[in-house]
Amino acid sequence: MPVLTPEKVAELLGAEIIPAESWQIKKLCRWVEGILRSRGEVYLRENRTEILGQWEQYMKNEFKTCA
Repeated sequence: MPVLTPEKVAELLGAEIIPAESWQIKKLCRWVEGILRSRGEVYLRENRTEILGQWEQYMKNEFKTCA
């Protein structure tokens, strides 16, 4: 399976844009590819809100500051 582009990931997730740094977008693309490979496009589209929520939570947890 070819690497998903950020535009294709945004389309699959029903988002116009995904606000993030380029390296975060690459990580998101790889993660979405894994979901697509294991669960399929129908699952991804039907669960896009949940998937975006999981990504948002991951990003929050991954980049907490120690302030």
